[in-house]
Amino acid sequence: MIKRREYEYKEKVYSTSVNPDGQKQLFLQWELSKDLDEYHKCRMDWGITLMGYSEKKTKEGRQAQGNLEIKSNAVLIFDKEDAWMKSGFRAFIRHFYDKFVDEQANDHLEKDLRRDLEFFFQQIKTYLGLK
Repeated sequence: MIKRREYEYKEKVYSTSVNPDGQKQLFLQWELSKDLDEYHKCRMDWGITLMGYSEKKTKEGRQAQGNLEIKSNAVLIFDKEDAWMKSGFRAFIRHFYDKFVDEQANDHLEKDLRRDLEFFFQQIKTYLGLK
């Protein structure tokens, strides 16, 4: 799913713990990034927390019951190498260009990023068997 959409994947955190009462905690943090063109890059940050869960085996496999929280954030980076931010004048020119000249292309990139974010969210929900 990630390779098909050409995202680079980095697992920043994978942490599990067990409370004294036997309930488990799981925390995952992922970063997905993709170069869009020579100037633009997009990045998605995902945090998945499963709190106070217990596992049991069923005919279908293992099932977990607990509280699930999924957080996501998507960012479109307009100057991926910071080439335009080295001076105030160049930063102004780049901002002007993005805002007034290349606005439609940027809108298209933002829509694609939102679509990818929703796609990944749906994939996570499907994998976890959520509706």
